[in-house]
Amino acid sequence: MDSNIHENRSSSDEAFFTKQLANNLECVFWIAPPDLSKMLYISKGYEQIWGKTCESLYKKPKSFLDNVHKEDIKVVREHLKEMHHKGTFDHKYRIVKQTGEVRWVWDRGFPLKNEDGKIYQSIGIVLDITESKLREERSCNLIKTIKSDSQKLKKDIKSKNLALSEIIQQIEIQRESYKKAVTTNLRKVIFPIISGLMKKDPANINNYRLLEHNLNTIFSNFGIKVTGDKDLSPTEVEVCNFIRNGFRTKDIAAAMGIAVKTVENHRNSIRKKLGLMGSGKNLTAHLQEN
Repeated sequence: MDSNIHENRSSSDEAFFTKQLANNLECVFWIAPPDLSKMLYISKGYEQIWGKTCESLYKKPKSFLDNVHKEDIKVVREHLKEMHHKGTFDHKYRIVKQTGEVRWVWDRGFPLKNEDGKIYQSIGIVLDITESKLREERSCNLIKTIKSDSQKLKKDIKSKNLALSEIIQQIEIQRESYKKAVTTNLRKVIFPIISGLMKKDPANINNYRLLEHNLNTIFSNFGIKVTGDKDLSPTEVEVCNFIRNGFRTKDIAAAMGIAVKTVENHRNSIRKKLGLMGSGKNLTAHLQEN
Protein backbone atom coordinates (compact mmCIF):
# COMPACT_ATOMS: atom_id res chain seq x y z
CA MET A 1 0.00 0.00 0.00
CA ASP A 2 2.88 2.37 0.86
CA SER A 3 4.35 1.53 -2.53
CA ASN A 4 1.14 2.55 -4.31
CA ILE A 5 1.02 5.79 -2.35
CA HIS A 6 4.65 6.51 -3.29
CA GLU A 7 3.99 5.78 -7.00
CA ASN A 8 0.89 7.98 -7.04
CA ARG A 9 2.79 10.78 -5.32
CA SER A 10 5.72 10.46 -7.80
CA SER A 11 3.32 10.50 -10.73
CA SER A 12 1.55 13.55 -9.30
CA ASP A 13 4.84 15.34 -8.66
CA GLU A 14 6.03 14.57 -12.19
CA ALA A 15 2.81 15.93 -13.71
CA PHE A 16 3.05 19.04 -11.56
CA PHE A 17 6.69 19.59 -12.49
CA THR A 18 5.91 19.11 -16.21
CA LYS A 19 3.01 21.57 -16.02
CA GLN A 20 5.11 24.17 -14.18
CA LEU A 21 7.94 23.77 -16.69
CA ALA A 22 5.58 24.11 -19.68
CA ASN A 23 3.86 27.19 -18.21
CA ASN A 24 7.14 28.99 -17.53
CA LEU A 25 8.81 28.38 -20.86
CA GLU A 26 8.71 31.26 -23.38
CA CYS A 27 6.86 29.09 -25.87
CA VAL A 28 3.55 27.27 -26.29
CA PHE A 29 3.28 23.63 -25.29
CA TRP A 30 0.19 21.82 -26.55
CA ILE A 31 -1.40 18.34 -26.55
CA ALA A 32 -4.33 17.43 -28.78
CA PRO A 33 -5.71 14.57 -30.90
CA PRO A 34 -4.50 14.70 -34.55
CA ASP A 35 -7.85 16.04 -35.77
CA LEU A 36 -7.78 18.91 -33.21
CA SER A 37 -11.31 18.01 -32.15
CA LYS A 38 -10.37 19.13 -28.65
CA MET A 39 -7.46 20.68 -26.80
CA LEU A 40 -6.12 18.42 -24.07
CA TYR A 41 -3.49 20.84 -22.81
CA ILE A 42 -2.22 24.32 -23.72
CA SER A 43 0.48 26.21 -21.80
CA LYS A 44 0.32 29.82 -20.63
CA GLY A 45 2.69 30.87 -23.43
CA TYR A 46 -0.34 30.85 -25.75
CA GLU A 47 -1.75 33.90 -23.97
CA GLN A 48 1.51 35.80 -24.35
CA ILE A 49 2.15 34.95 -28.02
CA TRP A 50 -1.42 34.91 -29.37
CA GLY A 51 -2.79 37.48 -26.93
CA LYS A 52 -5.84 35.24 -26.23
CA THR A 53 -6.80 33.17 -23.20
CA CYS A 54 -6.08 29.47 -22.91
CA GLU A 55 -9.72 29.00 -21.95
CA SER A 56 -10.81 30.31 -25.35
CA LEU A 57 -8.72 27.59 -27.05
CA TYR A 58 -10.11 24.87 -24.79
CA LYS A 59 -13.61 25.94 -25.83
CA LYS A 60 -12.74 26.25 -29.54
CA PRO A 61 -9.61 24.13 -30.28
CA LYS A 62 -9.18 25.57 -33.77
CA SER A 63 -9.71 29.20 -32.80
CA PHE A 64 -5.94 29.80 -32.99
CA LEU A 65 -6.42 29.74 -36.77
CA ASP A 66 -8.45 32.97 -36.54
CA ASN A 67 -5.22 34.86 -35.95
CA VAL A 68 -3.15 33.26 -38.72
CA HIS A 69 -2.08 35.79 -41.34
CA LYS A 70 -4.34 35.72 -44.41
CA GLU A 71 -1.34 35.04 -46.67
CA ASP A 72 -0.38 31.96 -44.60
CA ILE A 73 -3.74 30.44 -43.63
CA LYS A 74 -4.11 28.24 -46.73
CA VAL A 75 -0.74 26.54 -46.23
CA VAL A 76 -1.35 26.13 -42.48
CA ARG A 77 -4.68 24.35 -43.12
CA GLU A 78 -2.97 22.03 -45.61
CA HIS A 79 -0.35 21.13 -43.00
CA LEU A 80 -3.06 20.47 -40.41
CA LYS A 81 -4.64 17.96 -42.80
CA GLU A 82 -1.33 16.12 -42.90
CA MET A 83 -1.23 16.10 -39.10
CA HIS A 84 -4.68 14.51 -39.06
CA HIS A 85 -3.24 11.52 -40.98
CA LYS A 86 0.39 11.44 -39.85
CA GLY A 87 0.27 13.15 -36.46
CA THR A 88 3.14 15.47 -37.46
CA PHE A 89 3.11 19.20 -38.02
CA ASP A 90 6.07 21.45 -38.86
CA HIS A 91 5.46 24.90 -40.25
CA LYS A 92 6.48 28.54 -39.85
CA TYR A 93 3.73 31.11 -40.22
CA ARG A 94 2.59 34.54 -39.13
CA ILE A 95 -0.11 35.43 -36.65
CA VAL A 96 -1.81 38.79 -36.18
CA LYS A 97 -2.66 39.73 -32.61
CA GLN A 98 -5.75 41.77 -31.72
CA THR A 99 -3.46 44.81 -31.35
CA GLY A 100 -2.45 44.43 -35.02
CA GLU A 101 1.05 43.26 -34.11
CA VAL A 102 2.41 40.58 -36.47
CA ARG A 103 4.49 37.73 -34.99
CA TRP A 104 6.29 34.85 -36.63
CA VAL A 105 5.92 31.40 -35.00
CA TRP A 106 7.42 27.98 -35.59
CA ASP A 107 4.80 25.33 -34.82
CA ARG A 108 5.93 21.68 -34.59
CA GLY A 109 3.87 18.64 -33.62
CA PHE A 110 4.81 14.96 -33.13
CA PRO A 111 2.64 11.84 -32.92
CA LEU A 112 2.04 9.72 -29.81
CA LYS A 113 1.21 6.09 -30.62
CA ASN A 114 -0.45 3.36 -28.53
CA GLU A 115 0.70 -0.25 -28.24
CA ASP A 116 -0.96 -1.08 -31.57
CA GLY A 117 1.05 1.64 -33.32
CA LYS A 118 -1.99 3.83 -33.85
CA ILE A 119 -1.75 7.60 -33.37
CA TYR A 120 -3.99 8.73 -30.54
CA GLN A 121 -2.47 12.13 -29.70
CA SER A 122 -0.14 14.81 -31.03
CA ILE A 123 2.14 16.78 -28.80
CA GLY A 124 3.75 19.97 -29.94
CA ILE A 125 5.61 23.16 -29.23
CA VAL A 126 5.33 26.66 -30.72
CA LEU A 127 8.30 29.06 -30.66
CA ASP A 128 8.14 32.81 -31.27
CA ILE A 129 10.76 33.37 -33.98
CA THR A 130 9.86 36.97 -34.80
CA GLU A 131 13.25 38.42 -33.91
CA SER A 132 15.04 35.74 -35.89
CA LYS A 133 12.82 36.40 -38.92
CA LEU A 134 13.37 40.15 -38.64
CA ARG A 135 17.15 39.61 -38.60
CA GLU A 136 16.79 37.31 -41.59
CA GLU A 137 14.73 39.92 -43.46
CA ARG A 138 17.24 42.65 -42.60
CA SER A 139 20.05 40.44 -43.88
CA CYS A 140 18.15 39.73 -47.10
CA ASN A 141 17.38 43.41 -47.58
CA LEU A 142 21.02 44.27 -46.94
CA ILE A 143 22.15 41.70 -49.51
CA LYS A 144 19.63 43.08 -52.02
CA THR A 145 20.85 46.61 -51.33
CA ILE A 146 24.48 45.55 -51.75
CA LYS A 147 23.63 43.78 -55.03
CA SER A 148 21.65 46.79 -56.22
CA ASP A 149 24.47 49.18 -55.26
CA SER A 150 26.94 46.85 -56.95
CA GLN A 151 24.89 46.89 -60.16
CA LYS A 152 24.62 50.69 -60.00
CA LEU A 153 28.36 50.93 -59.41
CA LYS A 154 29.03 48.68 -62.40
CA LYS A 155 26.74 50.85 -64.55
CA ASP A 156 28.44 54.01 -63.29
CA ILE A 157 31.88 52.57 -64.00
CA LYS A 158 30.74 51.43 -67.44
CA SER A 159 29.27 54.87 -68.15
CA LYS A 160 32.42 56.63 -66.94
CA ASN A 161 34.62 54.24 -68.94
CA LEU A 162 32.53 55.03 -72.01
CA ALA A 163 32.87 58.75 -71.38
CA LEU A 164 36.62 58.34 -70.79
CA SER A 165 36.89 56.30 -73.99
CA GLU A 166 35.16 59.08 -75.91
CA ILE A 167 37.50 61.69 -74.39
CA ILE A 168 40.55 59.59 -75.29
CA GLN A 169 39.17 59.16 -78.80
CA GLN A 170 38.73 62.92 -79.16
CA ILE A 171 42.26 63.48 -77.82
CA GLU A 172 43.60 60.96 -80.34
CA ILE A 173 41.72 62.69 -83.18
CA GLN A 174 43.11 66.05 -82.09
CA ARG A 175 46.58 64.52 -81.77
CA GLU A 176 46.42 63.10 -85.28
CA SER A 177 45.15 66.44 -86.56
CA TYR A 178 48.05 68.19 -84.82
CA LYS A 179 50.57 65.72 -86.25
CA LYS A 180 49.14 66.20 -89.73
CA ALA A 181 49.25 69.98 -89.42
CA VAL A 182 52.83 69.95 -88.12
CA THR A 183 53.96 67.50 -90.79
CA THR A 184 52.33 69.57 -93.53
CA ASN A 185 53.95 72.75 -92.26
CA LEU A 186 57.34 71.11 -92.05
CA ARG A 187 57.12 69.60 -95.52
CA LYS A 188 55.49 72.50 -97.33
CA VAL A 189 56.84 75.49 -95.43
CA ILE A 190 59.85 74.88 -93.19
CA PHE A 191 61.85 72.42 -95.29
CA PRO A 192 61.32 74.34 -98.54
CA ILE A 193 62.64 77.45 -96.78
CA ILE A 194 65.66 75.52 -95.53
CA SER A 195 66.23 74.12 -99.03
CA GLY A 196 66.04 77.63 -100.46
CA LEU A 197 68.57 78.87 -97.93
CA MET A 198 70.89 76.01 -98.94
CA LYS A 199 70.79 77.23 -102.55
CA LYS A 200 71.27 80.88 -101.68
CA ASP A 201 73.88 80.36 -98.97
CA PRO A 202 75.94 77.23 -99.84
CA ALA A 203 78.69 78.37 -97.50
CA ASN A 204 76.46 77.48 -94.52
CA ILE A 205 74.91 74.36 -96.05
CA ASN A 206 76.19 72.13 -93.24
CA ASN A 207 74.41 74.29 -90.67
CA TYR A 208 71.16 74.10 -92.68
CA ARG A 209 71.52 70.32 -93.02
CA LEU A 210 72.06 70.06 -89.24
CA LEU A 211 68.95 72.18 -88.63
CA GLU A 212 66.91 69.96 -90.93
CA HIS A 213 68.22 66.81 -89.25
CA ASN A 214 67.48 68.17 -85.78
CA LEU A 215 63.93 69.08 -86.78
CA ASN A 216 63.38 65.54 -88.01
CA THR A 217 64.78 64.12 -84.76
CA ILE A 218 62.73 66.42 -82.50
CA PHE A 219 59.41 65.76 -84.17
CA SER A 220 60.02 62.02 -84.57
CA ASN A 221 60.27 61.86 -80.75
CA PHE A 222 56.65 63.07 -80.65
CA GLY A 223 55.54 60.36 -83.06
CA ILE A 224 55.51 62.68 -86.06
CA LYS A 225 57.01 60.99 -89.12
CA VAL A 226 58.17 63.83 -91.32
CA THR A 227 59.72 61.49 -93.85
CA GLY A 228 56.80 59.07 -93.95
CA ASP A 229 58.93 56.03 -93.02
CA LYS A 230 60.80 55.30 -89.79
CA ASP A 231 63.28 52.93 -91.51
CA LEU A 232 64.99 55.71 -93.45
CA SER A 233 68.44 56.77 -92.30
CA PRO A 234 69.11 60.44 -91.41
CA THR A 235 70.90 60.93 -94.76
CA GLU A 236 67.95 59.33 -96.60
CA VAL A 237 65.59 61.61 -94.72
CA GLU A 238 67.60 64.60 -95.92
CA VAL A 239 67.58 63.28 -99.50
CA CYS A 240 63.78 62.80 -99.24
CA ASN A 241 63.32 66.40 -98.19
CA PHE A 242 65.37 67.62 -101.15
CA ILE A 243 63.42 65.37 -103.57
CA ARG A 244 60.08 66.49 -102.09
CA ASN A 245 61.03 70.10 -102.70
CA GLY A 246 61.90 69.51 -106.36
CA PHE A 247 65.67 69.16 -106.18
CA ARG A 248 67.28 67.07 -108.94
CA THR A 249 69.91 64.43 -108.23
CA LYS A 250 72.75 66.70 -109.34
CA ASP A 251 71.47 69.58 -107.18
CA ILE A 252 71.09 67.29 -104.17
CA ALA A 253 74.67 66.03 -104.59
CA ALA A 254 75.98 69.57 -104.77
CA ALA A 255 73.90 70.72 -101.77
CA MET A 256 74.93 67.76 -99.63
CA GLY A 257 78.54 67.66 -100.85
CA ILE A 258 78.33 64.03 -101.95
CA ALA A 259 78.73 62.22 -105.30
CA VAL A 260 75.87 61.99 -107.77
CA LYS A 261 76.20 58.18 -107.66
CA THR A 262 75.77 58.26 -103.88
CA VAL A 263 72.53 60.26 -104.25
CA GLU A 264 71.31 57.71 -106.84
CA ASN A 265 72.06 54.88 -104.41
CA HIS A 266 70.12 56.70 -101.72
CA ARG A 267 67.19 57.21 -104.09
CA ASN A 268 67.10 53.48 -104.90
CA SER A 269 67.29 52.60 -101.19
CA ILE A 270 64.45 55.02 -100.42
CA ARG A 271 62.26 53.58 -103.20
CA LYS A 272 62.88 50.07 -101.85
CA LYS A 273 62.08 51.02 -98.24
CA LEU A 274 58.94 52.85 -99.30
CA GLY A 275 57.79 49.84 -101.35
CA LEU A 276 57.98 51.65 -104.68
CA MET A 277 60.32 49.25 -106.50
CA GLY A 278 58.62 47.92 -109.60
CA SER A 279 55.48 49.99 -108.94
CA GLY A 280 56.22 52.52 -111.66
CA LYS A 281 55.28 55.33 -109.28
CA ASN A 282 57.38 58.52 -109.26
CA LEU A 283 59.34 58.99 -106.06
CA THR A 284 58.92 62.78 -106.06
CA ALA A 285 55.12 62.49 -106.48
CA HIS A 286 54.92 59.89 -103.71
CA LEU A 287 56.89 62.03 -101.23
CA GLN A 288 54.86 65.14 -102.04
CA GLU A 289 51.60 63.20 -101.50
CA ASN A 290 52.75 61.84 -98.16
